[in-house]
Amino acid sequence: MPDGHVQKVDTAQDRVTIVRGGRRFAAALSEVEGSARVVGARVHFDIDHRAGLDDARNVQLLSGLRTNRRQRRFGDLVGAKRPGAKIGSTSTNRLGVDVTTQPMRVVATWFDAVSNAAFDDAASLYAPNARIHLEEQTIVGRRAIRSLLEEMIWEAVHAGAWDWVGVDHLVRADRSEGNAMSSWFEIDRGAIVEQWHSTTPEFEPEAVDAEPTIFIVRRGDVSTSDESRLRSDVLRVAGRSHVPVETIRVKLDVPASAGRPVSVSASMHGGGQHVRAHVTAALFTEALDTLCLRLRRQVEQVGDRRRRPPQKHRSGGNSWRHADRRPPSWFVPTADEQEPQIVRHKTWGPRSSSLEEAIWDMEQADYDFYLFTEEPSGSVGLVWHGANGIEAQFVDAPAERSASAFASVVDAPVPTLRVSEAMMLLRGGDAPFVFARTADDEPFVLYRRYDGHFGLIEPR
Repeated sequence: MPDGHVQKVDTAQDRVTIVRGGRRFAAALSEVEGSARVVGARVHFDIDHRAGLDDARNVQLLSGLRTNRRQRRFGDLVGAKRPGAKIGSTSTNRLGVDVTTQPMRVVATWFDAVSNAAFDDAASLYAPNARIHLEEQTIVGRRAIRSLLEEMIWEAVHAGAWDWVGVDHLVRADRSEGNAMSSWFEIDRGAIVEQWHSTTPEFEPEAVDAEPTIFIVRRGDVSTSDESRLRSDVLRVAGRSHVPVETIRVKLDVPASAGRPVSVSASMHGGGQHVRAHVTAALFTEALDTLCLRLRRQVEQVGDRRRRPPQKHRSGGNSWRHADRRPPSWFVPTADEQEPQIVRHKTWGPRSSSLEEAIWDMEQADYDFYLFTEEPSGSVGLVWHGANGIEAQFVDAPAERSASAFASVVDAPVPTLRVSEAMMLLRGGDAPFVFARTADDEPFVLYRRYDGHFGLIEPR
């Protein structure tokens, strides 16, 4: 029996996705024992070759014994990743490009492979039980899809230039030359799970049967009534989601000192979607109301993208991603208190992505700013929520940079500073962060935390 890892558990579709050596296998939920229905769990299973599909059967948790107390355990979910964790896929191993987080890159890679007649590479981008809807029929399974790409779709892709829009799980591609034609892609964890070619998709809301599991991490004095309200309000927001929410994680920090802000963050996982929000406010009730408002906006936007044509991000006020963001609330120490110090130190190894993908990553995680390495220039950049929309700045910007429709690019050079000098700038002003580089051209970000202290992000 081969072994692998559980990549996705979809209770709404009664489906579990297992990855072995980069290959994906689909299994019915009834074929997976209960203890193995956890993302990241190591399992062994049988492979059933039928009707052009490779399904997993008799999926069981991989068990074993330790021979040394220092040996890493396996078979008891130790080391199992949290929901939404990324596991290497066939496309990652075959094409050498990480497509597990940015749906736009999946579509771009698909068009590149199909236009170059690399049909095996293009087929590796599909989930094992993926479907392509045509005007009069539906093709199911990676093997049948590979034949369809060669016999029919290659000619349509090769016949003219295409442009695609949408930076989320639903991407629409339109042919800009020749006869008008469109193709829709739905992406889940770096794989194409459904495609509509020369036809328009129609979505139905998915039923939510079970209440999601909620985990609350508390820090400080949290009353029972506050926790009860937090639980009910977040669950009410989850009930508005068009896909089943499986897990909710909430982190609540109520400081003991008066004047310090309350911090609340929540993330929702389910159906291949991930929504997160983090807010700070002077009072718990204000923080909770703002958190639920932001979560509800994100949940509604996810639903809107399945009902309306996707659009690219724009920095203007009419952008479908634009929403009023209340400025962060942080504690300002008085003269007799300790000066702000660096209390959080992070290292980073940013993956390459386009500016549009970096904005998508920032929005999904509800970050105030996001570091990334731009493709194809290779320059380290920072995107953030500015006063007039999304702004961006690059360490080594090309001499001639075309205007961006997604963000306002700051032309000013990134200053060369020591970390101590950046701390003095933050202490003497009200800026939320300082983006700079050291004398060795190593970029870093020093940012202000909600508790009044600083956090430092620098290269690994």
